[in-house]
Amino acid sequence: MVSNFTALVEDVITCPFCQKHFDQPHCPDSNAPPCYRCETKKAEHWCDGDCKHCFCSQCWNIVHELGQYKTHTKRFVKDRPFDIPKCQEPDHCDDGTYRCEQCNRNICNSCQQLKHKDHRVELVIGE
Repeated sequence: MVSNFTALVEDVITCPFCQKHFDQPHCPDSNAPPCYRCETKKAEHWCDGDCKHCFCSQCWNIVHELGQYKTHTKRFVKDRPFDIPKCQEPDHCDDGTYRCEQCNRNICNSCQQLKHKDHRVELVIGE
């Protein structure tokens, strides 16, 4: 009976491509979002700073090497929270990092700095 169980487990965690057996299997992240900057590569990192965007490694280094972006925290995309609200402004698909109390809607960092700059907002994503 033990040998049947071992065979079953090996079938379950055998890679269908290379036929290797894994003691800690994982699924590849085929649902990774595209890089916010280049839009051609899959994002590997998520910015846990003000921008909250996902970047490939190359674009992360370009964007976050200077100024205020240097202090942003780099996280892996797989560690990004799933329940991030989206900006509710028309034609925006960025994360709704803030909640505008005056308009009662989720807004992104750009909207907070431009359209809602004089409104009272609450940070809904972050530390």
